[in-house]
Amino acid sequence: INKAKKIESQDYSGRILQAGLYYEQVKRYRDIFGNKQVKILVFENFFNSSDSLNEIINFLGIKTSDIKNPGTVYNEFTIPRGKISKILLGSNKIRKIGKKMIPASFGQSIVLEFLGKKSAKPEIKENDKKLLEEFYRSDVLKLEELLGQKMPWKEFE
Repeated sequence: INKAKKIESQDYSGRILQAGLYYEQVKRYRDIFGNKQVKILVFENFFNSSDSLNEIINFLGIKTSDIKNPGTVYNEFTIPRGKISKILLGSNKIRKIGKKMIPASFGQSIVLEFLGKKSAKPEIKENDKKLLEEFYRSDVLKLEELLGQKMPWKEFE
């Protein structure tokens, strides 16, 4: 978490921690488009409920014959294969150049086949977990109030 805060203190466009503050983002969408035009589904609820896909289909007015298999995994966790891969994947300049020169689907293939390898996600350290819980607690409580539902995140019960 300290590394993320240090990166955010620089002029970094990714905003690692800020991207997880959902309240303002959801509120802004609802304020602009209205509640009837915005459908909010919590990721964990989406995958743990068979009704979620039907909710989306109904909300969007899609015919069920147009639906692809929702169980396909598209963005697996990947780590660099070695030192060179780590340098290439860790360089914002190289990544920007690659995005401009290589089509996205081909670029993903390059990363998965040559530069990266599939891996299990690392476990978060307990101290970092507590710091993240403190950082996000207020935002989660405001989001629950805005959406009128409890979030399925046991850390914030």
